[in-house]
Amino acid sequence: FKLVNSHSGKLDYIETIKVWRRRLKKFGWQKYAAYLSLAPSLLYDPRMRNRLENLKIAPIRVAFERGIWDHFRLVFEKI
Repeated sequence: FKLVNSHSGKLDYIETIKVWRRRLKKFGWQKYAAYLSLAPSLLYDPRMRNRLENLKIAPIRVAFERGIWDHFRLVFEKI
């Protein structure tokens, strides 16, 4: 195989994560009903509270923005 193209998709991933987060923040009855069902876990389970904290900071986006991670799209051609 021969490498035809190599492109960093890091900026695409950052933008996609931002769009997903905006959509998740939109109001929806089903979503908030699901959130309410998690309330007991949030009150009594410290691990669940930790997971919620992780959702607030978007660790994957931070890793891409800081250059810790990258994502390359590689296109190969069969020789």
